[in-house]
Amino acid sequence: MSEKGIQYLREFEPRKALPLLKRAALKEKTYGALINYGAAQRGCSLIHEAQETLLEALAIDQTRPEAWSNLGQCAEDLGQFTDAPGYFLRALQCIEKNGTPLHSAGEPLLAFAYSMMRLGNFKYVWPVWEACRINRSWAPFPVLHPWKGEKGAKLLVVAEGGFGDAFNFLRWLPRLPLATATVLAWDGMFEIIKATLDPLGIRVLPLSHKFQYDELAEYTHCAPYLSLMTGFEQWSEIPPPLQWLPRGRIVAPPNDWIGFCWHAEEGGYARRFRSLDKPAADQIGKYLSGKAERVVSLCPQGKHLYRKADLSVPKGVTQDDQLLADWEATARTILKCRMVVTVDTAVYHLSASLGVPTLILNPLRSDWKHQLPPLTTTSFYGSNVKQFRNTHPTRWEVSKIIEAIDSL
Repeated sequence: MSEKGIQYLREFEPRKALPLLKRAALKEKTYGALINYGAAQRGCSLIHEAQETLLEALAIDQTRPEAWSNLGQCAEDLGQFTDAPGYFLRALQCIEKNGTPLHSAGEPLLAFAYSMMRLGNFKYVWPVWEACRINRSWAPFPVLHPWKGEKGAKLLVVAEGGFGDAFNFLRWLPRLPLATATVLAWDGMFEIIKATLDPLGIRVLPLSHKFQYDELAEYTHCAPYLSLMTGFEQWSEIPPPLQWLPRGRIVAPPNDWIGFCWHAEEGGYARRFRSLDKPAADQIGKYLSGKAERVVSLCPQGKHLYRKADLSVPKGVTQDDQLLADWEATARTILKCRMVVTVDTAVYHLSASLGVPTLILNPLRSDWKHQLPPLTTTSFYGSNVKQFRNTHPTRWEVSKIIEAIDSL
């Protein structure tokens, strides 16, 4: 067993881990050595090779959950979305047989719920989705009850997920049968969320707000952004997005600009799969520059949103961070564009909700909210949004993206 290789895996450095874990697996093909080697292969985008390694581990032991769970992840990577839940379910069965309660199953349980959400099995999987996120991606205030759809609740809504989840999931809030609602917003989004929710009678506080105990007595329940969908069962039940219109906007026809966002926050992933690699971003940026007077970057520099401090700007793209000074400035910039091309980030949700023609570039393993191929629209937004679905698990298909741009 290579302790150094395992350490690299934990630090999201699979390329450093791969040779060490390969050597360990070749030296002694134990279940554990093969599992670690397969995880490193997957982190290095060697998905098919990882599958073969994990099947070797499964031939040694089918009673342990790791091989099943990792095979489920590989199935998701390869777009085998109807197969993935079965692998995760086998992992959960192993966990249960080994004496661990399912509610303590951790990652396999969350992965199972995620895969079922993509298939639209909301009613069946919703309690699982809720249970495996609590105290993991969010935690209720100690004196408040987790909200489970109770009518007449005095609800404190806490931040969960990313900026895009705020733009997307707060749409449910005005429709909920609550007595009162207060939203905690990330400080960087406070102004735009407050400007949008204040007219709806919903109080907004910055995440940095320091609660006194007597303040919390105003509330009965607590819920995160992603739990506001409680009771939602079908794609057709999604309410329209909120109007994230910036203050001080200039009401005028858009400029001959195209907005381009090529990078997503992926600090918690060993393998980037949403961001465009530099060659793909350069090709697309250069192509877009021939279709508009100006291609403006929608990726801010220096805001610590990305793994690298310095973000390489693609060819043909103008980087002007004054246009992206905050979310309201970003919204004003988007409204000046006649088209936005973006990977799956908050930019996508903001542009889509503003009604700007938007092409979202989805990797083969896209988020559950993008549903299943071959769908090229989205139930969360209107006809102004089109999805490009990559069909290769690790390489962006630039020529097909260009065809999608031309058809927008």
